[in-house]
Order: sequence, then C-alpha cells, then structure tokens
Amino acid sequence: MRYLSLTLCLRIQKETSQTILERSQLYDWTSLYWSIAGQTEPYEDAKELIEYLSSKGYKLGIITNSDGEGGNKSKRLRSFPLIDKFNVIIIGGEGGIKPKPNIEPFIIACERVSVSPNSCLFIGDDPIKDCLAAKKAGMYSVLVDREAKVKNAELYADFVVTSLTQLEEFL
Repeated sequence: MRYLSLTLCLRIQKETSQTILERSQLYDWTSLYWSIAGQTEPYEDAKELIEYLSSKGYKLGIITNSDGEGGNKSKRLRSFPLIDKFNVIIIGGEGGIKPKPNIEPFIIACERVSVSPNSCLFIGDDPIKDCLAAKKAGMYSVLVDREAKVKNAELYADFVVTSLTQLEEFL
C-alpha cells in the first residue's frame, strides 16, 4: 500500500510538474509573441478604413479572443492605434463571455451598441472563428484573405477580399 501511495504521489507530482512546465512555456511564448506583436502597426488599408467609417458615424467594434492565462489582451488593446475609434470591445474568454467561434461575443457586441446583428458587417481574417460565427449570429461577414489561401472561402463569408480597399464598393 505504501508503494502504491508513493507511486501515485510521484505520478501526480510528475503530471503537475508537466502542467506547470507547459503553462510556463505558454506564458513565455505568449510574452515573446506580444513583445513582437505589440510593436507592429495595423495594415495601412485597415487604418484608412477605420478612419473613414468612424468619420461617417459608423459604430465600430472589436471582437477578439483572450490570450489565455499569460495574456493581458485588454491592456494591449488600449495601446492599439485608433482604439479610441471603437465603440465596443469584446474579449471572448474573459468576463464570462464565451470565445469565438461561439456566437455569444457577436450578440453581446450588438447589444452593447444597440444594433441588430442583421445590420452589422463583421470583417475578419479567420474563416471559421470570425466569418462563419458572425454569419451564424446574423451578421454579414467579410473574410480578408490577403494571400488568397483559404479554399472555398465563399462558404464561410458573404464577401471575400484580399485588401480592405475592395470594400469601398460596399460602403
């Protein structure tokens, strides 16, 4: 019995240390990623589109997912260029909000700006987490596939563009 207890204890400690190691690696990776990502600038066409839509009085929002345990997404978003142009910011996976591709963050964003989903256009770069989820929530969706690599992109989004300047005809 003593051997069994010791074996179980060692096994649990080994699994616990493995979990701690994995979390540590995730935190290190997340920190490294955001130290680089935090220095990047938005695409020029994205900046122009945000400025244009804001100047026309459109309600703008960001719907993104949490980084997990090591991240502090809301802090990084506050330092994002043009963040003051956005009326609502939803971080799925934080504050009890389910992460994308669940439709909950999309619905909550609409509720917070008092707009019905069917009058919203969601622009994203992930065919499933962004575009398909937005469509399921009742929004129109645009997939930005800058390198035209997504196969059957039209199955996920209402519109597919390689540059945000292509949206001028819709706005």
